Amino acid sequence: QTNNTNEDGEETDGEESSGLLARIGPGRSKPVHIDDRVMALHRFFDVYTTGRLGYCELRNMQLRTNGDDLDIEVYRMICEELDIDPREGLTAEALQRTYSSGGGNISEDYKKVFPSESVAAIFSSAEVEKLGVNLQGDYPFLAAERLEKVTLIFKHFDDDQTGLLSYRKLRQLQLQTSGEDMDGPQFSTVCSMYGRDPHDGITLENLR
Repeated sequence: QTNNTNEDGEETDGEESSGLLARIGPGRSKPVHIDDRVMALHRFFDVYTTGRLGYCELRNMQLRTNGDDLDIEVYRMICEELDIDPREGLTAEALQRTYSSGGGNISEDYKKVFPSESVAAIFSSAEVEKLGVNLQGDYPFLAAERLEKVTLIFKHFDDDQTGLLSYRKLRQLQLQTSGEDMDGPQFSTVCSMYGRDPHDGITLENLR
């Protein structure tokens, strides 16, 4: 066994491991302060808006932040360590406990999911507390939840409320959600796919 130190400077016993596979530490009965970043991540992956991360949702998070798949038996073990019914899933408090006990690096995970602070603010705001989101990657999510989130993203970048995303707006969206740039020819190609004039831009329906 080795002594590990979590981000709060507390020592935890146990073998080193990565991501959500780390052993959950003792002290489950103590009140837990939930980091704003943990809350944002929990809302991001809570695509079924239940307030809990079930197996599929926690698996999505593991894949996105750590790159490792999450076996169903490991998921059950995590729930058992946290005294949680696997059929219900992890609350934000339970997710906080995994980070506090050394199960991942919240700073790195947060940056991987939210490369832009302005986009992170959307997922952290109280008004979208009940929204699930996952716009990137091949992850399961409800169609209705995706459409609702796409609408929110569209409105955020349509800063002059024209109902259209011009090259400037769509480029900004691309940069802040994926970190990749978009040049003029690429924008023209996108517009031609939807039969749109590049001088006007694309509509919300096109983005959906």
